[in-house]
Amino acid sequence: MASVSLLKLRLAMVGTLALIIGLSTLFLAIVLSWLGVENLFLLLGLAIAFNLAQWLLAPYLIDAMYGVREVEEGELPELEEMVRRIARRSGIDPRSSWYPGSKYRTPSPTARP
Repeated sequence: MASVSLLKLRLAMVGTLALIIGLSTLFLAIVLSWLGVENLFLLLGLAIAFNLAQWLLAPYLIDAMYGVREVEEGELPELEEMVRRIARRSGIDPRSSWYPGSKYRTPSPTARP
């Protein structure tokens, strides 16, 4: 039964990704057509570049918007215990659930909502 729900999750993720890429490409194509760009290869190239830039920059933009920072070990013991407990139940090493190069990420106390 778990494999069916995992398959549904993966299909939902692929569907969401396809929807985001499709809508952003459509929007870009409409704007470029409105500006008079009608070369199909140029439209395709710009759409690919636009989606690639979104994919590469999105993590940094999200970090900047939410004011995330690295949390020092022992700063949030409840979070550390939660990660360990969930990792133990999932059968994975807790360190593999963290971002490479950092332990945890949490909103900065000085970040504005």
